[in-house]
Amino acid sequence: MINKLLTGKIRTFNRNMTGNEQFFVKTNVPAPQFTVININEECFFKCQMCFKWKPDINISPESKRITTDETKEFISDLRKLVPKGYVLNFAGGEPFLRKDLLEIIRYASKLGFYTTVATNGWLINSDKKAKEIIKSGLGGIVFSIDGATPETHDKIRGMPGSFKKAMKAIEYLRKYRDLLQGNRKFNDRLCISIQTVLCELNYHEAVDMIKWVDSSDIRSIHFNAVSEPNNTPHNPNWYKEEFSYLWPKNTDKICKVVDKIYRKKIFGSKIAEIPAQIIAYKNYFRYPEKFVKNGACNFDKSLTLSSTGDMFLCFNYNSIGNIRNIKITDAWKSYSAELVRKDIRKCDRNCHFLINCYFEED
Repeated sequence: MINKLLTGKIRTFNRNMTGNEQFFVKTNVPAPQFTVININEECFFKCQMCFKWKPDINISPESKRITTDETKEFISDLRKLVPKGYVLNFAGGEPFLRKDLLEIIRYASKLGFYTTVATNGWLINSDKKAKEIIKSGLGGIVFSIDGATPETHDKIRGMPGSFKKAMKAIEYLRKYRDLLQGNRKFNDRLCISIQTVLCELNYHEAVDMIKWVDSSDIRSIHFNAVSEPNNTPHNPNWYKEEFSYLWPKNTDKICKVVDKIYRKKIFGSKIAEIPAQIIAYKNYFRYPEKFVKNGACNFDKSLTLSSTGDMFLCFNYNSIGNIRNIKITDAWKSYSAELVRKDIRKCDRNCHFLINCYFEED
């Protein structure tokens, strides 16, 4: 079986730190096209479409989390695979719960990465914190805002006062972005964006959110289509059963809203998603059991580092190694990674990674 899979490829044999045997496949494997470091898993919000506030179902409490130095070493190794200016995303949980987050971002920025982080904004609560963020070299920050009104956002996020806190955090960053980076062109300063998950609880406010962004200096708005909540066991009928409260009850109404989002995108509104992805959202809401792409899943080109050091192309498949045992420069081209890529290309699951995180037009 191995010989059949590796026909025409040069194989070398290596033994990593744990003594596990690895085949390294010397092929022209493209560099990762999309990379996320899950810097932590913890969050203190109780969002209705994400359960990161509960103990992680895939990580035991006693698991050792990646240290500052281990994360830096991974970033340094990744830089050997990707060009200067490559986008490196930091996510959680709530990333700002990690005290070393900005130290790690500074390190990545100095190596030439364009760094981004997604946050609920709660912990960006002072002039000092805003200054530290700007000085870290962070390229972009995405605030999760799930409604045009405090009532809608706070209800979805399960945290009273969270809308007001997020708006205040944005103001802190605007102030020090323009003060400390005022000698740069606007598009070269810290990029402040917002992201919202379209679901039954908020889609009626989507157009108002676009109008708000278009009339402000916020760089863009990202729309995600609601999908099976994070940190829950997979259930293909999630939108019919336990989490049916998230799924739009009137398909025609949400599709009309998606049509408005599409038209606003075409006519220049600051919507981040490409037109093809917006169309895919509409098809997904109409036919949730149908695969959103005509071609194969593209997550065979993605890379995620978990908070425990495991490297994944996709969390739905096996890890391709742990950074404590194997470097990403080796793991990316390993036989294990090749097997995972083959499985991903056959996958037809509409997971939130594919729909929202790294959607590519067919």
